[in-house]
Amino acid sequence: MSRLTDGDDVPSEQRMEVSTIANEVARQLEDMASSRHVRVVVDPGLPELCGDPARLELALMNLVSNAIKYSDPAKADSFVEIAPVNGDDAADRLCVFHVRDNGLGIAEADRSAVFERFVRAHAHMDAALGVSGSGLGLAIAADCIRAMGGSIDCESAVGEGSSFYITLPLNAPRRDGTDSPQASS
Repeated sequence: MSRLTDGDDVPSEQRMEVSTIANEVARQLEDMASSRHVRVVVDPGLPELCGDPARLELALMNLVSNAIKYSDPAKADSFVEIAPVNGDDAADRLCVFHVRDNGLGIAEADRSAVFERFVRAHAHMDAALGVSGSGLGLAIAADCIRAMGGSIDCESAVGEGSSFYITLPLNAPRRDGTDSPQASS
């Protein structure tokens, strides 16, 4: 955690396809998802951008593993989806995508604190769900996204699921504060 928030840790900047990283996360979490009967769906239309692939992978790993852990066992078709959000505006040089699930959802009273360290919205259900955690996953995800010049937001409804919206620049910001030129593929 301290490395992520330490100003000396400069993100790696390279062209990457978000779908490639999302598919790798899905592959790594395949056993966990299978054991909980959760489908992980990666939309092939995710954007290409310039950023830190290790940070993006860590953020997605935390978001997807949480979605799997807090899937609703009463639902016949549990899923986690990583997909672009309609309305992306390339003119703004930003991309928006979400990690969405149809799990337990997060109560409104808990949503404002979910990105804080050591906060766990469902700690009271650990035994029933067979899960545990430290409450650092969403804080780490948020730190990773912010380190890449982006933002993360959460919408959720109890019993319906959660959506985590990630907004990232298509081009990594330069040290002088301007966007780096778009690299050719």
